[in-house]
Amino acid sequence: MVRGVRWLGASARVASFSSERTERGFRNALLLTDARSRASLPFRDVGVEAAPMLGIRAAPSGRYLLLLLRGAPSEIWAARPRPPPRLTCAARRVLWVAARCVGVRTQRAHESEGLPRRPGFPDVVVLDAR
Repeated sequence: MVRGVRWLGASARVASFSSERTERGFRNALLLTDARSRASLPFRDVGVEAAPMLGIRAAPSGRYLLLLLRGAPSEIWAARPRPPPRLTCAARRVLWVAARCVGVRTQRAHESEGLPRRPGFPDVVVLDAR
């Protein structure tokens, strides 16, 4: 059963997730679906986990997904089907920054406020990395 759906930015891609209890833990499934072609690709297949997935959030650009897990650190993943997605970092607190605001002035403003910017993440500010 699907527990959550998020549009990935202004694209035709949708991310959906489900979580089911098994004898050894939880089986969390995450799919990327192209709404035009109806093709779905499995995303983040890690087998049985100790924590259920509670929700997903998408960056305004649709390039990153924040996965919320009960009793475990949240995870940030690059939302691209090819090459295979990879875990980009684990985080406790994340701030999304609109992609149009990621100029040099915004970078300096975040640094002056003490918010660390992660290189390679144009619209993600990790406030507390694990």
